Amino acid sequence: MPRKILVAFSSRYGNAEEVADFLTDYLLKKGHRVDRVDLKAAGMFNKPDPSKYDIVVVGGSMKINMLTKPTRSFLKGNRKKFPNVKLAVYVCSGTAAMKKGEAQTKYIDRPLGEWGIKPDLTLSIGPVFDFSERSKLGKMTRNIMRKAKDDMEKDYEIELDPDGKNDLRNWDEIRAFASRIEGI
Repeated sequence: MPRKILVAFSSRYGNAEEVADFLTDYLLKKGHRVDRVDLKAAGMFNKPDPSKYDIVVVGGSMKINMLTKPTRSFLKGNRKKFPNVKLAVYVCSGTAAMKKGEAQTKYIDRPLGEWGIKPDLTLSIGPVFDFSERSKLGKMTRNIMRKAKDDMEKDYEIELDPDGKNDLRNWDEIRAFASRIEGI
């Protein structure tokens, strides 16, 4: 039976947005009615009402060890409505590619628990380190990330292209997450 689903997200450099696009396309192909909302673009007064949906998927990225403000505000501002809908939450972070359990606890379980939110489904997703000239990273941020590249490669035993897009997301996990959304 088709369900009404909200996919709401906030993305700093496009990672969480690409995941939102994937989830939206997947769920539409499965016959569901899906509204995709960029929480940052929606602004303070145009955010959707979660109570009008069967399932709400909320995704975001991190800034200084916290969910970005649009995602954080949406979750906290609607916490009393979430017990009445099925809720899935995903977070994109650098930590998730290397220390998945730590990212899950630090960026999903702990803050949502503090806010009294109990999601039905969660996923911690790895980052995209895009050092290319087409990157959405600003020049200064890209240069800082390039300088940190050697330490990341050493600490996490990975190899990064210093001039390319390094996608450390696990797309098999994201596809499985999309499939499980239908079942909650």
